[in-house]
Amino acid sequence: MIIRIFRARVRPGQEADFRRRLADETARLRRTQPGLLALHAGRLVDSTENEIAIVSIWRDQETLRAFADQQRQDPVIVMDRDRFLEDIRVEQYEQWGERG
Repeated sequence: MIIRIFRARVRPGQEADFRRRLADETARLRRTQPGLLALHAGRLVDSTENEIAIVSIWRDQETLRAFADQQRQDPVIVMDRDRFLEDIRVEQYEQWGERG
C-alpha cells in the first residue's frame, strides 16, 4: 500500500469555498477512482495558519500512477489550486509492518 500525504495552506478568505469544493471532489474520487482505498481530509488542530492535510491510501504504486499520471509529486486532487492554496507539499510512503 502507498500512503500519500498532501499538505497546503488555504489562502485567507477562501476557506469556506475551498471546503465545499474539496468535499465534492473527495466524494467523487471515493466513488470513481480505482485503487483508492481511503481518503481523509482535515485541518491542523489549534492553528491559525489554515493548514490542511489530505491523506489517501492506495492499493499499490500502479493505481496511484494511474491517478497521478507519472506526476506523483503533483497535487492533482485539488481544483483551482492557485486560487485556493499556497505552500503545497506532497509526500508518498510505502506502508511498513504488514504481511500480505
